[in-house]
Amino acid sequence: MSRKSVAAVLLAAALTSCAASEIASSSTPRATASETTSSAAPTQSPTAEPSASPTAEAVGVSLEEIAEAFRNSGVEIGEVREMTVADYGPAPKADEGLRFLIPSLGEDAGGRIMRYDKAEVADRAQAYYEELGEQSALLFSHVFRRGNLVVQINGTLPQDQADLLEAVLDTVLPEDGS
Repeated sequence: MSRKSVAAVLLAAALTSCAASEIASSSTPRATASETTSSAAPTQSPTAEPSASPTAEAVGVSLEEIAEAFRNSGVEIGEVREMTVADYGPAPKADEGLRFLIPSLGEDAGGRIMRYDKAEVADRAQAYYEELGEQSALLFSHVFRRGNLVVQINGTLPQDQADLLEAVLDTVLPEDGS
């Protein structure tokens, strides 16, 4: 097993432990992952949006938890804050977004973790960042998509570090977003 795989497994175990203790200490009942991801279940609420893909929020993973998992990966993660309208530029605005900085890449360089309520808007955001990289190598970004979650990271981040962050994302949130 590679060092990256071991780190990802350890990180997943730590996050699972943290999430379990948070759920146990909460006085408000929360749905389990199996309850929130079974979109075809006959007991589903009639007000639920059947066409929406599960998101990080639907499986009990906040954007802050994803950012913290990135920080714990060993990749240099600096300031993490909520995104402002200016942080999106011409990209589609997310329903929830975090901006994180990677100081070694330069001033105001880092990435974004964005959650969209609609898959179509997440599709547009993903396409926006990928098409920028196709237009110019200077605009290349590492882009990861899980359900309605889009992660965009400055393309100057070395590939091995981007791969590590993607592995961390996979331990926190599977590829289908569930």
